[in-house]
Amino acid sequence: MSAFLRLVRPLNLLILAGAILLAYLLAGAAGDRASLLFGITGAVLLVASFYVWNDCADRLVDRVNRPDRPIPSGTVSPRRAAVLGTLLLAGAFAAGSLSGGTTAAVLAIWAVLLAAYEAVLKRTGLPGNLLVSAVASSALLLGAHLGGSLAAGIVPALFAFLLHFGREIVKDIADAPGDRKGRRRSLAIVLGDRRALAFSGVPLALLVLLSPLPFLFGLYNVLYLLIVLVGVDLLLAVAYARCLRRPDRSNLGLLSRVLKGQMVVAMTAMLAGRFL
Repeated sequence: MSAFLRLVRPLNLLILAGAILLAYLLAGAAGDRASLLFGITGAVLLVASFYVWNDCADRLVDRVNRPDRPIPSGTVSPRRAAVLGTLLLAGAFAAGSLSGGTTAAVLAIWAVLLAAYEAVLKRTGLPGNLLVSAVASSALLLGAHLGGSLAAGIVPALFAFLLHFGREIVKDIADAPGDRKGRRRSLAIVLGDRRALAFSGVPLALLVLLSPLPFLFGLYNVLYLLIVLVGVDLLLAVAYARCLRRPDRSNLGLLSRVLKGQMVVAMTAMLAGRFL
């Protein structure tokens, strides 16, 4: 069972569920709670299914980049993983239909975009990074819609997009050895590690520059500002500077983990800044 859990990346799914719930609360929590529950379930199952399909498609590349993953390590066979992915996808659409027409439409769009990513855009580098970041951040818009105010999700979705976009590039730098074998054209392969890392700094620097604005415009209180300045901006600057000095896989992995953790920190800051 633990191998199948690793296939679906449970921590990422928890962050996804938390993001939708966060946006629902920020929007006023006026929407139907059953629709929220089915919406979160559908989104989580859909993304989980594509994590599984991604591992099936990447099994040769992962022999280089992540040999301990369930499929390249032989713990789970590609056939059994494909069955799991199919069941998860069916469950996603069932839950989405119970959540409502908008949720079902969003999940259908995500499925088309993620299928295009797996089939083509994964190998193109920057376009694939942009697509994955857009899908991930749009979960906050879905949550805000379910909560009764789509506008409440715009700022969280923008910040999530910048975080995801920077992290996708950082992950590609770490994955360059296997990506070369897979004939992919990530920024790291096209530009080199250091230039790609510098490029990843653009969305991350923009995130840092924009992060005080919700406080300045009165969207969130001073707790938001304090948590973001220390838990996101300062920590990001330290981890990124460490990578610039030595962009090896250890430091790139650290930066990637910091960026994932900052998604949780940023959500905590918004909750505190809105309700405490």
